[in-house]
Amino acid sequence: CGSFLDKKALSNFITVLWNIWNSRNNKVFRDTEEEAKITWDRAAALSKDFCIFNIMEKPMIPKPVVEKGWKKPGHGVVKINFDAAVNGQKMSFGLVAMDHDGFVLGWRAGFLDRNVQAEWVELHELAESNNLARAKNWLRLAGVRI
Repeated sequence: CGSFLDKKALSNFITVLWNIWNSRNNKVFRDTEEEAKITWDRAAALSKDFCIFNIMEKPMIPKPVVEKGWKKPGHGVVKINFDAAVNGQKMSFGLVAMDHDGFVLGWRAGFLDRNVQAEWVELHELAESNNLARAKNWLRLAGVRI
């Protein structure tokens, strides 16, 4: 959701800049001056139309298809999947270790009262995965999926 809002904000910002540039060109080349409110309203209308168009029509640049899902590790290999989240002053994390048949060999989950960025929470969970693997003496691990 966050990256979608970032893209939407960037799209709106570029639309406003384009309308300011267009208004400036009208002043320089046609000697017509508009109030800032008119430029702003035009940018808002264009941005709204663009959003409606993208909902109604097939996107001009299609999103790449990405297949996701758990893939079995090789025989005798343990795969550890983990994830973490941050909400204000709290972070939560969880991990699960599975063998080549998808049998759960171990797991951990928890909460911490820390004010950190999401990347640090993921790094913490990577360390937790490593600690679990060492405690269980698992020597062959598949690539850890975040």
